[in-house]
Amino acid sequence: MKIYQLLPTLHYGDAIGRDALNLKHFFASQGFDSKIFSIDCDSELVMETEDYRLFNSFDSHDSVIIYHYALPSVLSDVFAMSKGKKILVYHNITPEEFLQGYPHLQRLAMIARNSLKSLKSVTDLGVADSEYNRQELESMGYKNTCVIPILLDFSRYETGCNPVISKMFLDDFTNILFVGRLTPNKCQHDLIRLYAYYKHFIHERSRLFLIGKWDGFENYYWQLRQLSKDLNVADTYILGRVTDEELVTFYTSADIFVSMSEHEGFCVPIIESFLFDVPVVAYDAAAVPYTLGNAGIRFRDKSAWIQLAELLHWVKNDLDLRAAVIERQRERLKAFSVATVKEQWLTLLGLS
Repeated sequence: MKIYQLLPTLHYGDAIGRDALNLKHFFASQGFDSKIFSIDCDSELVMETEDYRLFNSFDSHDSVIIYHYALPSVLSDVFAMSKGKKILVYHNITPEEFLQGYPHLQRLAMIARNSLKSLKSVTDLGVADSEYNRQELESMGYKNTCVIPILLDFSRYETGCNPVISKMFLDDFTNILFVGRLTPNKCQHDLIRLYAYYKHFIHERSRLFLIGKWDGFENYYWQLRQLSKDLNVADTYILGRVTDEELVTFYTSADIFVSMSEHEGFCVPIIESFLFDVPVVAYDAAAVPYTLGNAGIRFRDKSAWIQLAELLHWVKNDLDLRAAVIERQRERLKAFSVATVKEQWLTLLGLS
């Protein structure tokens, strides 16, 4: 069997890129001809992908074409005209209302959604990485849909910790963590406000770590910097993109993972928090309830600063509650194990 993946851009460290790479290597390990075709890729990954303009020379009626969709590109036409069985993997499109102040991104989101709708007539199967995304495909008229989570390679988290960072932050402070690109829909501004209340009125010896790149959202980055200054929370660390070793260190140092995000298509950092036994407290929106399942702690009122700050302190200090939350998270993690997701793909392809 030949399994070819189409991906507009293959980025190092990007959740969609990692999903495609992990699938490529898994399919190859099963003896299949497995390739990724992309328009562009990071320099570190140039050997992992083929130029999309070469795709036609590989395409055939007995191939399976997997198109990872999150942004519009010429690959939509390549996918539509391909000869093999067509599987569209939907990773979500940020709704336009979350992109106020970024008109070019709003236009891109509108084009992306229209393009996605147009592909329903040529797609044999729509695969979503969350139930939230599957329901969106269904609302657009996709008839044949299912859910298969992102294939995560947990071995990337076996790097060990950065000794310098560990020495700096493994102490008696409460370390609050959020991982995700700095964008308005992820609401890091709300998290800084919550942290300010927590630090000033609940527990002064605390820190907030925000990890995630801000390319294209530089204005939002500077707004967050100014907000931290205005609220007098100097222990807010806006760290940008980090290495795998640094990421592992921050998860190991974290006491609580907190999300105020209003739109997530899946939220890989929730799974990462499960893996490192970091209790998750998250706003109940978009894909978050589907990824959490019965694990973590969800809340629905983002304006209840007092109650939320008290909740964070409770999760941090009540050892029985903390143990119960972690135990549920460990159980939920099984649904995203490498073996489980691989088996789902084999079943979908009729190979199990």
